[in-house]
Amino acid sequence: MIPYDGKPNSTTRLYPLKDLEAGLARLKTKQTLFIFDGGVLSIGPGGAAKHKGPRWSSSKSPVLHLIGTTGLRNGLEPVKLRHGLFTYYLLRGLKGEADTNVDGDVTLSKLTTFIGRAVPAAAKQDFNQEQRPLIVLRMLPSSRSAGLVLTKSASAR
Repeated sequence: MIPYDGKPNSTTRLYPLKDLEAGLARLKTKQTLFIFDGGVLSIGPGGAAKHKGPRWSSSKSPVLHLIGTTGLRNGLEPVKLRHGLFTYYLLRGLKGEADTNVDGDVTLSKLTTFIGRAVPAAAKQDFNQEQRPLIVLRMLPSSRSAGLVLTKSASAR
């Protein structure tokens, strides 16, 4: 992973994804929600970028991943939004826009559906570019994880 002040060609500032995944796997949790809006590169020997995207954790992992963009792309970071495009829509979803059935609950399932639709649409419509979030979740729509309430929408407060 590339920190905000890092550069892809300076491997001393990069954080290995395998180390992050190992750290998350050691947590004593039933599930962990990892949200990341940033650049991910596969780096080979000598710091050269590989042309394959990162492999996120296996299906046996309790870690649920919401990643700002797929593959080796960088996410859009429009100055006018003051956030990356993914983070902007994540926050809008948590504020209540993801509560599509207006029951007052923003669940994990509703949020991932909202982000999965809103980010690509805004990237294309507003910036004429492509950005598709990567959502790696081991859950069925009927699972407890899907119904996990992340926040109450403003209308329910």
